[in-house]
Amino acid sequence: MAFQPPSADVRRAAVGELTGLPAALQRAFIPDAPEFEPIPKPGPHDWLSVHPEPGQTFEEFKASRPNRPSESRRIIYLQPLGEFAADRSPSIEKLREFASAFFSMEVKALPPLSLDKSEFTTRRNPNTGNLQILTGDVLNFLKAACLQMRSVCWRSP
Repeated sequence: MAFQPPSADVRRAAVGELTGLPAALQRAFIPDAPEFEPIPKPGPHDWLSVHPEPGQTFEEFKASRPNRPSESRRIIYLQPLGEFAADRSPSIEKLREFASAFFSMEVKALPPLSLDKSEFTTRRNPNTGNLQILTGDVLNFLKAACLQMRSVCWRSP
């Protein structure tokens, strides 16, 4: 079944009870407020147009125990893979600044790792023609690099 944007009633149920929140925060979660538009119907290249997902309520999200900052998880490390050409990519410093502002956490950029493309399974996106790398291969590469560096390590939750 194709994704259909949820109704205001479904969005309200997904948010849950708001009575304990300050008035300003309550306004931020009103599903039919004119300041916030609901998710639109996905376009042909959007994830939801080809990957059906059931969605989740806020209570379900909290119950999933999402990763959160802690004493041992308080820094985000950016690991550049390969060359970031200035004419095609934002600078690592700009990415670091954005990630720090977005996540409200300290973000550090590590030195770039050179890539041997033969280590990765690749394909051309049939819609955009862009080269894509299989994420499992990238995660395995980062795990191996972490073991070699022994300073900053990728850890699963």
